[in-house]
Amino acid sequence: MYGWALTPARIKTTHKFLEIGLGCGMSYGAGASVRIWAELLPLAERWEAEFDEQCVRVMSQKLRGINVVTGDQGNRTTLARWVNQTGGRFDMIVDDGGHYNHMLMVSFEELWPELNPGGLYVMEDLHVGRSIRYDTPWTKNFTNVPSDFLQSVAGLLLTGSTPMKTTRATEMSTSYTPPPADAAWVLCQSQACMLGKKRHGAGSGRAAKLSAETQ
Repeated sequence: MYGWALTPARIKTTHKFLEIGLGCGMSYGAGASVRIWAELLPLAERWEAEFDEQCVRVMSQKLRGINVVTGDQGNRTTLARWVNQTGGRFDMIVDDGGHYNHMLMVSFEELWPELNPGGLYVMEDLHVGRSIRYDTPWTKNFTNVPSDFLQSVAGLLLTGSTPMKTTRATEMSTSYTPPPADAAWVLCQSQACMLGKKRHGAGSGRAAKLSAETQ
């Protein structure tokens, strides 16, 4: 998935990249992906977002040349600060952070508007979304699971309607994230999905109208 998407990005000097999650606390050590992104996107303006400020301080030497913001990705005020600090307008966003359902969805709601037309948005480790550990206490009864959201995006693109609205309307009520009208495509592999944003405007026609109605 990444290999297919990033080949053109290697030669784009204006590429702006944000990854949520440095891997602090992981057995393989923090910052493993930083080295990979440096090779894949050598000309990009790269940003990392991390909850653990102490880990960032310890990693400071390895993070030379990388811009870093810190805080809770599930907090809208924090996300607004990230946008202000980074300037927004990203070409690619990778969410490999806390993996809690509410974190993934709140981050998407706040950061998708900051993705440039034609940009890429990736959600990692989606397999944990059905685990109670990653659903509660912020969301209950799995009412805003990222995999459900991504299926609604696919449904909107394929048929012009969203499965969530028709089959889970009562359960989901106002607590789920509606599919964006400016999504161009969604590509999934094991445990991760990538969304592409339309290159021109927010779209039009039936799909855009249906998405707007769920707002």
